[in-house]
Amino acid sequence: MNFSEDSKIKKNILNPGTEFKPVAEGARVKFNFKTIKCDADKTVIDDSRKIGKPMELVIGKKFKLAVWETIVQAMAVNEVASFTVDKSLLHAYPLVSKTFRDSIEPGKVKSRPCCGQMLQGYGLEYPELNELIKEPCDLEFIIEILSIEHDGEYERDSWQLSEADKLELVPKLKEKGNELFKANKYKEAADKYSLAIGYLDQLMLGEKPNDVEWNQLNQKKMPILLNYAQCKLNLKEYYEVIEHCSSVLQYEPTNVKALFRRGKAHAAIWNYAEAKTDFEQSLKLDPSLSSCISKCLKEIDLEMKEGETQMKDNLKGKLF
Repeated sequence: MNFSEDSKIKKNILNPGTEFKPVAEGARVKFNFKTIKCDADKTVIDDSRKIGKPMELVIGKKFKLAVWETIVQAMAVNEVASFTVDKSLLHAYPLVSKTFRDSIEPGKVKSRPCCGQMLQGYGLEYPELNELIKEPCDLEFIIEILSIEHDGEYERDSWQLSEADKLELVPKLKEKGNELFKANKYKEAADKYSLAIGYLDQLMLGEKPNDVEWNQLNQKKMPILLNYAQCKLNLKEYYEVIEHCSSVLQYEPTNVKALFRRGKAHAAIWNYAEAKTDFEQSLKLDPSLSSCISKCLKEIDLEMKEGETQMKDNLKGKLF
């Protein structure tokens, strides 16, 4: 992409890049940027290097500052270049800058300007950005491209996905979770299952509960919830196991896996009565579990007796 002398964007290469990768729609570009006012003092407005967080831009997603899409598509990986941009292309820069700054300070109370009139009326909480709104000027951007990833080379954020995309990703995430589980990477597997469950929950919000489409999505969710619960059981996060197995049992009250895993979690946190109920119900539904459940019940009885003995020993010699 060439920028002529009379263009509203003028480029000056400071350091040539190491690899040119065509930047197509859907590509994610990560870059550091420094924003400088074209005034006598060369006033620095922003510097992502000092903040310690690069900018991420997904091409073709209607980013507020369209000129940055134009700029990064004219650069190579590891290239550093200066771009002087006419003020007519920079109306959105103050709001983009505010959004970026606020993302660095998640606890900051944010105002909600969303249009020109609101910007003029309420400002952006940053004096230098308010000054840019009142007196627009040309800006110089020094851009360093850190990486260019094509669509499919990175895990897209939820906001980038259509409903069809999310539905397509669910079985892939489940499969990846299964692979990680088999490799004993339970935390990583749980993360994949959790993402799949989140996508299904988002899709279900668009359907009427208990309608055909809602039920179909819920049926896809149940086995993933069970897998997630097994990961949490292996990670000894027992309260989450109880919560998610109970969610499954709400719709599938005879699900043996949910009953058995919830029973194991109850037993681990000394909810012995609840554990015995779940184990006994599991055995009624699946007699083939007799040996395994008998062992679990014996362990519960033993722990209860040990607890009673310990309590009696603690009470010896004490007066009330």
